[in-house]
Amino acid sequence: NWGNIGLIISIGPLVFASIRLARFNVRLTGFRKDAFEGLPAPSAAVTIATFVVFNYHIWGDLRWEKVFLFIIIAVSLLMVTSIRYETMPSFNLGEGAANRKKFLFFIFGTIMVIIFPQEAFFPLAAGFALSGPVYFTWQVLRGENDKDKKNKDKN
Repeated sequence: NWGNIGLIISIGPLVFASIRLARFNVRLTGFRKDAFEGLPAPSAAVTIATFVVFNYHIWGDLRWEKVFLFIIIAVSLLMVTSIRYETMPSFNLGEGAANRKKFLFFIFGTIMVIIFPQEAFFPLAAGFALSGPVYFTWQVLRGENDKDKKNKDKN
């Protein structure tokens, strides 16, 4: 339906994931990290794929083609931003309250995906994809930035 524009947009996730991975390799300074810079490529792929599964499960067809194109463009661009995304929780519950909250959300999400895979996976993936821009907006509105947070965490 979308012709050459659709073809160009469909290549976006591949191109932007390549750029993101190249940036990751250049900036790699050890294996432990507390956050991702930009939306991780697997999360972008899961968001796109689960949108299709969600649509076919609910309506039996791919509806909202313009929304689908927007999702493809948005996750492609989010991969190359410097917006912060949380990492997986540590399975050591003694690492603080923030880690315990992430762990509980992870367990809740896993249970929802096991019980309702077609209905729950896309909303959870989209929620994670949106969590970065929402957190970034929250920081801007509060007048904070990552450097302030890192300094606060050290003290």
